[in-house]
This record gives sequence, C-alpha cells and structure tokens, in this order.
Amino acid sequence: MPEHSPSVPAGSAEPVPPSTRAERPLRLQRLAGMTVLGSDGRTVGRVRDIYQQDDSGELAAITVMPRQLSSRAVLIPSAAIAALPAEPPEEPAEPRAADAVQLRIGADAARAGLRPPDTAHATAELLREAETALGLRAGGCVDA
Repeated sequence: MPEHSPSVPAGSAEPVPPSTRAERPLRLQRLAGMTVLGSDGRTVGRVRDIYQQDDSGELAAITVMPRQLSSRAVLIPSAAIAALPAEPPEEPAEPRAADAVQLRIGADAARAGLRPPDTAHATAELLREAETALGLRAGGCVDA
C-alpha cells in the first residue's frame, strides 16, 4: 500500500496491495471492529462481519452494528463503500475518515438498511436488495 494514500477506493479498478489471495483475507479481517462513517461524516457503527466474494475473495459486504450492545445490525454491500482504511487505526480518540470505513451514503440511510442474513452467506440477490434498500439501485432513494 502506498504510504501517501490514507484510504483505498472500495470499487477501484486497480488491484490494491496486498495483491495475493492469501493476504487479502487478513486485510479484510482487520476491518472487524472498525468505525464506519456515513458520507455526512456521522458514525454509523462498527464492522461486525465481513462477507467475501466466493470466487475472487474480494469484499462483497459488511455487517455494521449501530451500537455495541445493539441487536439490530445492517448489511452494507460493497457498492455503498467509498473507501477502506489503508492501515488499522491505533485507537484514535475520535473516529477519523482515514481510520474508518467510509460510505457513499449518509449515516441515517445506512442505519435503515436490510438486516444481514442468518447464515454466514449473502447471496447475490440479497446484495442487490441491500443496494436497493440503501438507494444505490433504482427503486431506492439516497440520503447523503
């Protein structure tokens, strides 16, 4: 990862180091527990689960818990993610954009998303439904 880049575009066409399939899961696992910020800069919650594409190992979605002891989680597909942190944060006092998962949608829209599946697998259909619920596909509205 270039040191000059504070975050990595989630939908980038360029392969982003670590580029080997063996290193990618470790990088994605580091997202667990990270702060998630909406496009409005407000905190949505923290990453609870990470979903990967079966064939490529790329990030497919994350589950976000709005509060630590909340029973309500939301499924955030990768299409809603604007940028991932370049490196794990070293426990900053306040969440900073460079140390958080940044979304393309506002915090309120993200919190109103679909619940994650009961299984550890999110189908392509469920991910499309989640995109629609967040206003990223026709039939939804975006809250910025």
